[in-house]
Amino acid sequence: MTQDLTAQDVDALALAALPSQHEDAATFRALVDALADRLQTVDDALIEIQTQRDIAEMDGAQLDQLGRWLGEPRPGGAYPDGVSDALYRERLRAAGLRNASRGTHDDIQSVVGALIGANLSLSLLTDTPPAAFRLEIVVSSALSSAQATALGLFVRAAKAAGVGATILHGEGPLFGYGSASYIGGYGSGKWASVA
Repeated sequence: MTQDLTAQDVDALALAALPSQHEDAATFRALVDALADRLQTVDDALIEIQTQRDIAEMDGAQLDQLGRWLGEPRPGGAYPDGVSDALYRERLRAAGLRNASRGTHDDIQSVVGALIGANLSLSLLTDTPPAAFRLEIVVSSALSSAQATALGLFVRAAKAAGVGATILHGEGPLFGYGSASYIGGYGSGKWASVA
């Protein structure tokens, strides 16, 4: 686990840590000040490295390189001709989760949440033995065909090998029979799509 670095004034910290017998010694203070200047340069460089590796701070070519590392190149080529940086960041977050997935319910739900984001209203994953699951996703606004295709590909890659997956998505309530809050019967339910 990494620890976030915060910018700090190394010179002030070094001078504050001086023993009392050296507080008035001009030569000693000058030596501490000179060493602290060099440490400040190192501290600033570490902060810059941390910022440059943060996906929220990356753009353009940096995101494209990260996408190649994660096995998720930017669809449609490089920005600005392809997917915007904001949408590509969401896809890269989902790709990282997908690559680390062990096929558990939580892993698959995390991938779906990262891929759909704020549009996700409900995600229900139900086992269908012997080796399959059904994923019902209710969204606040309909997914585009590209989003639905990406959803299917990401979930199928995140699940365990040999496990079947049925993925249904749509705006709620979905048409069906039952007492769940996301199901609507005749006149109120909407047809779900298969990803």
